[in-house]
Amino acid sequence: MGCDIHTICERKIGGQWYPINAWKLSEHSTDNPEWEQLQELWDQRFYSFYTFLAGVRGEGPKITATTRGFPEDASHLARIIYESWGCDAHTPSYITFEELMNYEFPLEFQSQKDEAILHFDSHAANTNRSSLRVVFWFDN
Repeated sequence: MGCDIHTICERKIGGQWYPINAWKLSEHSTDNPEWEQLQELWDQRFYSFYTFLAGVRGEGPKITATTRGFPEDASHLARIIYESWGCDAHTPSYITFEELMNYEFPLEFQSQKDEAILHFDSHAANTNRSSLRVVFWFDN
């Protein structure tokens, strides 16, 4: 059984967080709406990066000292999607764009940092870096 990461990039506007990824309702949704992410950050399965990011699938240094949990002030869409995973979701956390930019990534994860920079680039010019973040969790 594999483990995947799920991400939602958010921007804080007027004290509230909003998703900035592209999303749509799944064509397969019937009674229970399901969302499909059209533009996902870190969508490749990469276990050593999961360890580096949140201590998932291994031991070693992490970007943040502890996993922060799912943010209480997350966007409405982020909360709906996270909760739809039920007990299969684990190790939720988040990291701001400012933290990503200031952290020295090991060479083997530089492409993940570059991907995040490109992902946030169009938003970063118009806002404070701490007003951008990626909320993430993993599944079983």
